[in-house]
Order: sequence, then C-alpha cells, then structure tokens
Amino acid sequence: MKSKKIISLFIAAVMAVSVFALTPASASAKAKITYKKAAKVYKQDKTPIVKLSLKLPKISGSSKVVKNINSYFSKVKKKYVKAAKKVLTAAKNQLNESPDTFNCYQFTYAAKASYNKDGKLSFKVKTFVYTGGAHGLGTVSGVTFDKKTGKKLAVSKLTKYAPADLKKMIVAATNKKIDKDPDNFFEGAKETVKNTKLNKFNCFLKDNYLYVVYQVYDIAPYAYGPIAVKIKL
Repeated sequence: MKSKKIISLFIAAVMAVSVFALTPASASAKAKITYKKAAKVYKQDKTPIVKLSLKLPKISGSSKVVKNINSYFSKVKKKYVKAAKKVLTAAKNQLNESPDTFNCYQFTYAAKASYNKDGKLSFKVKTFVYTGGAHGLGTVSGVTFDKKTGKKLAVSKLTKYAPADLKKMIVAATNKKIDKDPDNFFEGAKETVKNTKLNKFNCFLKDNYLYVVYQVYDIAPYAYGPIAVKIKL
C-alpha cells in the first residue's frame, strides 16, 4: 500500500530529430528538436537499487518561446531526480530485508513530439514508476505548447470546440467505449468521466486528433492499462 501511495503521489506531481516552426517574426524560422537521454543508477555496494531513465526534448535557439518549452522539461528532469533520491532509503531497506526477492526501483520518462502545426507543438509522454510491490505503474499522457508563447496549453485550448462542447464529446466518446465492453470497466466509470473537469483530462494531439487517455485505475482495472479515446480536431 505504501509503494502504491508513493507512485500515485509522484505521478500526480509530474505526469530522433524533428523540426518545428516558431511563429514570432523575431524568432528564427525553424528550430531543431533533439532528444537528450539522461540515466542514473543508484547502487548499494554493487547492487542497483534505483534506476532513473529520461528521454527529454531539447529545442535549439535562444528565443523566449524556446526557453519556455525547454524550461518545462528541465523542471520535469529535476522532479524525477528528486523522486529517485527520495526513495533511496526505502530501496536500501527493502534490499536488506529481502535480498532474494528485491527488484530494482525504476523511474522512466520519455516524451516525443506527436503534433506540430496550427500553432501547437504537442508531445506524447510515457512514464513508468516502480517503488516496490507486485508491479509498477505506467502512464500515457501529453503536454502541448503554444508556439507563439512557448507556454503550456490547457485542454480547453487544444481544439476549435467550445469547452462545454468538447467536454460533451469526450464524455460521449468514452461512454461509447465503455458500452462496447462494460465488464472491463469499473462500476461508476461513466460518472467518474462526467465529473472530471475538462482541464483535468490527460491529452495530447496526434494525426488531427485529440487523444484523451485514462490512466490505470481511473476507470478500469490495472490489467487493461491506459485507455484512450480520440476526438477529431
């Protein structure tokens, strides 16, 4: 139970080369996105106890737009490093208590550009966290930036639809998926979706669609993993 609580709190706190055009006339016309990998293995003697693996976008340039986006991912890196260090004592204790069954704790984060037009730059994000127990938790989510400002966009700003209409579309698309196989979902899943505020949904843009992703345990058991529905942009 303690390990699940640590994972849940952490996910809540966080959650190749391409080219994108920067909108402001004062900025350079194009900037490269490279993906920088960062890895760290913490050990007790020679035994790995916590592994940290990150794949973070790094955009070239010095404009305010670029700095804002890079700053977001720099903060992500700091959060993951802090989280990994925070569980070192727990990992050491578990290794000492149960050396034969100990599994190395893990923190992984990987972001990849999935949409790059209409003034928006969206990243699909995959994470995995394991801090003991039967299994870890993986998530699929996203973050989208306004290419005019470099600031993160709320879900309500990702499509052409009015917020109330977008919320109705998300609810309808999710209910349709639930109705196809209701036994795969928690009782009350529809009510959970209905009561979720629009800007609290996990979303990213890809291939002219808004993808809405429900994490494990949001509306269905762990075995079904993250569940996604999509809305035509």
